[in-house]
Amino acid sequence: MSDFLLSQILAGLAFVCGLVSFQFPGRRSVLIWLVLMSVFSAAHFFVLGRPGPAVIVVVGGLKFLTAVFSTNRQFMFFFLFATIVGFFWVYRSPLSFLTLVAGMLGTWGGFHPDEKTMRVAIMICTAIWIVHNVLAWTPVGAVMEIFILISAIGGYRHHYAGEAYRREG
Repeated sequence: MSDFLLSQILAGLAFVCGLVSFQFPGRRSVLIWLVLMSVFSAAHFFVLGRPGPAVIVVVGGLKFLTAVFSTNRQFMFFFLFATIVGFFWVYRSPLSFLTLVAGMLGTWGGFHPDEKTMRVAIMICTAIWIVHNVLAWTPVGAVMEIFILISAIGGYRHHYAGEAYRREG
């Protein structure tokens, strides 16, 4: 099996985890599925020979794992710092700046105690990853992120659409 094919299979597994992540209610459930998605996504980038995004995704996975248990701002600042250090450690091209922005936004969102804010921040982060994956030419990764964004929007609407209606009624 070629490295490219293996990377796309790993991206596919990340895809499944990402699709289901936003369908669950509760901040903690979303974050646990994002940890699993990060594991497969990081492996996907390592196999593709793209250590920059892989390191950012590993840091992201550790961040989401920590955020499952805490919203402490000290952890957030630690992971923001780790994202920046990881970025400069493996920097290869200007394309990597997209991973830095996505990593920073995902960190802020992951540690935000409000579930709605967390979901919106991660949706924006996902949109940035779509652009990155298109430019990095990882088709399954790009399609994965597009469907994850659609799923996240659907999950957001499912969990919060009635909220405005309930306030008005």
